[in-house]
Amino acid sequence: MSSFFIITIKMIRRFSTIPRLYLPSKKNIASTIKPPKNSKIKSRFANALPLEEFLFRQRVKGIYRDLLRIVYRSHEKQDLLRFVRDEFKINGTETDLNHRRYLLNLGLKRINEMITMLGIRSAEFQ
Repeated sequence: MSSFFIITIKMIRRFSTIPRLYLPSKKNIASTIKPPKNSKIKSRFANALPLEEFLFRQRVKGIYRDLLRIVYRSHEKQDLLRFVRDEFKINGTETDLNHRRYLLNLGLKRINEMITMLGIRSAEFQ
């Protein structure tokens, strides 16, 4: 390390109004970067969803919104709305991602059949 750099750091520490904690020496660098082991600081990402789960939830929410848009355009709003809500509530407690994907695909088939049966103009869900 050059002598200029060492002198500059010493001058900053001496004349600075910043507490010494913010200008650590070589010995204190590791202790200022890492929180103590018994610290109660938790990561913001501790409860974050895995990427697959997040993407799946976004897809399900999008399908639910699209279904509600279709239901509000149809003549039998109350019955269809109750059916859609009940189906999503019944299967909302499932935790296995693969089984939820299966349920979603099965539900999409049923929705497409119902759309064609009721004669509602809409693009098929995928």
